[in-house]
Amino acid sequence: MKKFIVGMVCGIAVSFSTVAVASDSIKAYLFPVQFEINGEQVVLDQDYKVLNVDQHTYVPIRFVAEHLGSTVDYDADKQKIYVKNGQEGTILDPASSKLYQSEALKFRLILPSYFEGKYEVVEQTQESLPSASSVHFFNKANKAGFGGLLFTISTRSKESWNADVENGMTGSHQFKVGEKGDQIYVFSTPSDVQYDPANSELKEEYLALSKSLTWIRTSFKLT
Repeated sequence: MKKFIVGMVCGIAVSFSTVAVASDSIKAYLFPVQFEINGEQVVLDQDYKVLNVDQHTYVPIRFVAEHLGSTVDYDADKQKIYVKNGQEGTILDPASSKLYQSEALKFRLILPSYFEGKYEVVEQTQESLPSASSVHFFNKANKAGFGGLLFTISTRSKESWNADVENGMTGSHQFKVGEKGDQIYVFSTPSDVQYDPANSELKEEYLALSKSLTWIRTSFKLT
């Protein structure tokens, strides 16, 4: 019952679809829909489901919130959900933040002050194929042996991106953050572990940096 409630937030009136049993007291129906968030078509990850309960649609709160630049946390002891918009979920004082600007890919973003000395940037650009360029941000302490990748900004052709969206291949780790001409700018995060799980200090550092990724994504601007 707890998982059923946590994964949903209020919605709108709709019609029924196929039946799904959610608990011994709630009858829910799977409701296949498409999402458009801020003008962008967004594919629902296969791990998520949209449900209809009593003529109301319930959508995964984390899926929607993160695509709006917010963060979601759950306190199991208090049975309380915390939703914070991107400009309240982390350190956002511009005076104590660091501006990163890519001259090659023509974008900028803001990194929290506590990233200082803990990250490394690797740019991979191809003049002959600009739609395949990328900028990788690593946690330096975890880079050797475990990857340490925090996130990547990459450019892709609009045709390639639209095809992946249509085929449901973008998943929950890739976000469109900008568009210029035929180029789509994508913010992506790794889907596997990028830190040393046996070293609590390295793990803590990587996870602390990762908590800011939603806000960093929302700070992205084309130049």
